[in-house]
Amino acid sequence: MAKRRLTRRLAGVISRRVPDLQLGRVVDHRSRRGRRHKRIQPLLVGLLIGMICGRKGLGEVEDLTSDLSSTARRLLGILRRLPDTTLRNLLLKLDIEDLRDALRRGVKRMVRAKALLPDGLPFGAVSMDGRGSCTNLWEPDDPFAQVHHPEGGRAYALVRTITTCLISSAARICLDMHPIPPSTNENGVFAAAFTAVVLHFGHLFRVVLYDSGANAAANARLVLAYGKDYLFRVKAEQRTIYEECVRRLGRKRLSTATCVGSDVHGGRVVTRYLWFDGGLAGWHGYPGLRCAIRLHVEIVDKTTGETTTEDRYYITSMAESELDAHQWADLLRRHWSVENNCHNTWDKVFREDKRPWVRVPRAMLNVMLLRRMAYNLMARFRKVTQRSERRRAMPWKRLMTLFRDMLVGLTDEVLRSPRPLEVLAFD
Repeated sequence: MAKRRLTRRLAGVISRRVPDLQLGRVVDHRSRRGRRHKRIQPLLVGLLIGMICGRKGLGEVEDLTSDLSSTARRLLGILRRLPDTTLRNLLLKLDIEDLRDALRRGVKRMVRAKALLPDGLPFGAVSMDGRGSCTNLWEPDDPFAQVHHPEGGRAYALVRTITTCLISSAARICLDMHPIPPSTNENGVFAAAFTAVVLHFGHLFRVVLYDSGANAAANARLVLAYGKDYLFRVKAEQRTIYEECVRRLGRKRLSTATCVGSDVHGGRVVTRYLWFDGGLAGWHGYPGLRCAIRLHVEIVDKTTGETTTEDRYYITSMAESELDAHQWADLLRRHWSVENNCHNTWDKVFREDKRPWVRVPRAMLNVMLLRRMAYNLMARFRKVTQRSERRRAMPWKRLMTLFRDMLVGLTDEVLRSPRPLEVLAFD
């Protein structure tokens, strides 16, 4: 009975959440001549369920669509096997902005369902970070490939993006993925990426967090102009402001810090300490700067007793009094959610770097966008829909296996009872 209930719940995720993306609005740029699969929606759904089921390439997606039960075919609207060549051709033709819009539509439906409310923080927060994937296939003047010529090695190209993660919600949802043109870097494209996020999701957050890659006065001024706050990491590469942070905070003793708790990770005990300094406000005319923060991390190996330490510095337009010390520590830790929850999951679970599916830059970006839709759908199910803490901690690979088993074994009885689940309708 419990297995049947889980199977139905997983089928319900597909039935109710995939339509939120409105994939029928994605424009089909394939040539009309020789199309065996005339409708684009079943192809996109096939790619999406391939990612949800942990398939590692287009060949495995083709095998999955061949193994679907007749009931699952009716649920998904996939009437026959989807050849990998057809899927590859589609990925080469899709417009990236169409898929970005589909990703946003899915997130907006989550907002309307109140699935993305702040959890543990008094306001919304997003964290942004850059990411790059390698490829050896690109065309001259490719708008998405930054070509590198290492000395003594083969040339390669990087397909770079900026990920925006909603770190204030229980599910660390990906709000947007912004491509970085080859002529610039994270700092140079921050304005466009942040403006797009504010345009679509400005009501969801108050503060934006970014590593030192976007720590610049122009970016701080832009954030403030949109009525938001910033919290930027400061590293030694930004020599002047880094040295000022170290001068003001770096020599303070542990006895003067606020200890914000210890955690055990494997065989290590991690303890964190915080200091604040409002004296940096207005430093050298830096826009809106009100506070500098030092986070001291002490790591003790329980086996060897060896202790290592690290200091991290931040600047922010928020006053120290707006959060208590534990909330500040939580916010700083959540900054890494964009790396740990998003990038790390896409690398280790979805195998994004090793198995990009297609190595042509435009198609790579299209695959990435579909993968973020699949990630959001699954993250919502794990962290919001699931009730118990044990189920919310379910490993990603286990969840992928459950989805695959459901689609292969789904029966009409499960689909009908206790009330019928709607099948995916296509225009």
